[in-house]
Amino acid sequence: MNYRILCIAALLCASLPGAVHGEELITLRYGQNAAGATGLSSLPLTVAQRKNFFAREGINLVVVPIPGGTDRIVAALDKGEIDAGKNATPYTIQAVLKGSDAVAFMSQTANPVYSLIVRREIRSFNDLKAKTLGLSTPGDTITL
Repeated sequence: MNYRILCIAALLCASLPGAVHGEELITLRYGQNAAGATGLSSLPLTVAQRKNFFAREGINLVVVPIPGGTDRIVAALDKGEIDAGKNATPYTIQAVLKGSDAVAFMSQTANPVYSLIVRREIRSFNDLKAKTLGLSTPGDTITL
């Protein structure tokens, strides 16, 4: 989640005059898996919650923990357990190809931070030659 979600939330709430002017808040169930709850990408959500941005815009944000991997976000959407969630686009595409009607309507940061995690004996990229690497999924744009 990033500042664009806050902007969209603000626009949605602005179109609902009662919610912003002291009437009942609109509840939005936001699905989040364990990886999305503690990484750098969760910082905008954490800041928005601490600064009460959602309530100020008429939204009662309910964070729903989703067990398992990122692919479980789309499954939770399909089951009606959540209203929105952060998901890598390839998982959404894979789910749609299998019949999901989930829609991706924005992307995250232009330059995300990724990590390459290796064993202790790997000290440089040259040390990776002829080694087997593990990927999240073969068609994942994050991996590419």
